[in-house]
Amino acid sequence: MSRNTLFVGSDLSKDICDVYAPSMGHEQFANDIEGFKSFKKWLNSCFWCVMENTVSYHQQLAAFLPSKGIQLSVVNELDVKGFIHIKLQRYKTDLSDAKMIALYRSIQTLEIGQPDPE
Repeated sequence: MSRNTLFVGSDLSKDICDVYAPSMGHEQFANDIEGFKSFKKWLNSCFWCVMENTVSYHQQLAAFLPSKGIQLSVVNELDVKGFIHIKLQRYKTDLSDAKMIALYRSIQTLEIGQPDPE
């Protein structure tokens, strides 16, 4: 990891991908290939994307990003939920979750993930 690595938190639902990077703010993209292409344009190779394991909603994006040179970590959603609880976050929105996922990286050393080939 470079000193210039920037972390972006991604909160995915069936149709929408909410993303947050402290240096760039919040953005929404469709959770489909066209949305992924727009997301990639928003990013550059200095970004490391962190997302929760959401059973199935994250899988396509988790396969897409590494193929485009973006580092990725998929984290356990219960770990993030515990982190949010510790931070005493009382409201829950997709944007707040994306922010907390990005912030979660500040307390946790993450491994670069590889998408499941299936």
